[in-house]
Amino acid sequence: MEILGSPIGDDSYVMSHCLSFAEAGTHLCDKLLTLNDPQCSLLLLRHCHNSRLKHLARTVPPTLLQCAAQFHDNLTRLAFSQALQLDVQDPRKWFQCCLPVRHGDFGLCQLQHVSPAAFLAAWSHTMKGLPNRHESGDALIHCLLQRSEEVSSINGHL
Repeated sequence: MEILGSPIGDDSYVMSHCLSFAEAGTHLCDKLLTLNDPQCSLLLLRHCHNSRLKHLARTVPPTLLQCAAQFHDNLTRLAFSQALQLDVQDPRKWFQCCLPVRHGDFGLCQLQHVSPAAFLAAWSHTMKGLPNRHESGDALIHCLLQRSEEVSSINGHL
C-alpha cells in the first residue's frame, strides 16, 4: 500500500517499492544524455533527478532505503559523468561534485549520506506537534514524546 507517496507495509515491500522508484529514474537519466547541452543536463540532474527520492528519505527508515539510495547515487554519478564528460570515479572528485553550489561546486546530493538525517528530522518535527493536537496524555503519546526527545538529543549531537 502507498499513502501520500510513501510505501506502507512489511520491510521487503517497502524496500522493493523504493528500489523500483529509484530504478524509474534511469529513464530520465537516459533522456539527459540526448540533450547535448552540459549545463541544461546538470540543472535537470540537480533539480529533477536528484530530488526524486528526497520525499522517501524523509518518510522511509534509512535502513529500508539503503539499496534504493545506493542505486540512485550510482545512477546520479554515472549520468553526471556522461553528461559533462568528466571522470568522477575517484571518491575525492565525486565528493567535491556533491558539495553545495554556494561553495562553487555542483550541488549533487548523495542520498545515502543525507537519508538518516532527513528521516530523523522529519520524525522529530512530526513528534513536536503532538502535544498541541493530543492533550489526552495516554501512555502511547507519552512514549512517543519520550522517543522524540531522544531523537532531538541525537540531532543535537550530529
